[in-house]
Amino acid sequence: MPFLCYQCVCSESCCYLSSSGPGVLLLQLLSVLLDAFHAEIFVRAVSDAAAGGVGSPPAAAPGAGITGFSPFGNRAVAGGSPDAVEVQRDRQRRQQTESMHVSCKALSILIKYRPGDAEGFTELIVTRLCTACSFAPVTIGLQCEQLLGELARLNPPRVLRVITPFASLNPPVSVPAGTTDGSGGDTDGGVQMRLLALHVLASTIKLVPSPQLLREISSILDSVLPSFSSALVDVRKGVVFVLVELYGVVGDALYPYVTNELTPPQKKLLAIYVQRFKAGQRAGVAPAGGPEKIA
Repeated sequence: MPFLCYQCVCSESCCYLSSSGPGVLLLQLLSVLLDAFHAEIFVRAVSDAAAGGVGSPPAAAPGAGITGFSPFGNRAVAGGSPDAVEVQRDRQRRQQTESMHVSCKALSILIKYRPGDAEGFTELIVTRLCTACSFAPVTIGLQCEQLLGELARLNPPRVLRVITPFASLNPPVSVPAGTTDGSGGDTDGGVQMRLLALHVLASTIKLVPSPQLLREISSILDSVLPSFSSALVDVRKGVVFVLVELYGVVGDALYPYVTNELTPPQKKLLAIYVQRFKAGQRAGVAPAGGPEKIA
């Protein structure tokens, strides 16, 4: 099915989801939308183009067997020369990025107009979007983060439980081989997935009542605290923000869980941000990130 047909399906899906149409087609539509975030299709298509596989179509999307539509076209490489291969590879990237972009729009409409249906697919949506961040461009990662924030408002405790494992050093899904965030490292994809999870976790924590959060706090800390020693400043900063949001909900009840787990510099850093949080509360404004260096 040509690529543009998939975009047409997504556009029609947006109209359908924003209307009061019957829910019988919802699973089929969701299957099509989430196929755009399928790692194996993305990696296979780009790898085939890089290998110069003339006439070799990309792998079929799992949802194509249900709906007859696939997010990516079955276009063959036009030639075996390096230039032709690079053109094909760039075209595949652009097409697949656009597919994910359109699907993000449709998923946002699903969450807005059919919150009950969206909540029912929480685990599937969270898993697919988190995995997508390990190979998708940064712009798509930002859209995924926004979508997960919208989803979290429907059922914060449920999203909290699902997203927490993705913030750990050993996420529940494998990072696709050969995927990076563009900086060239073999583990870039895993870092991006963890950063997304930390950001969503921080924004979700403030939506969960303290009694429920205290029941989940051990699993949260087990997932995030090992990343406090990461070599990447953004990861360490993400952990600090999670800890500050935890403090904002449970207060001093946080300290017994972290006192023996943090180094003196980490404790000092956390104290700085907690004090800033308190100052922001007294001033009636949300605390913002400041100049302190995350060491």
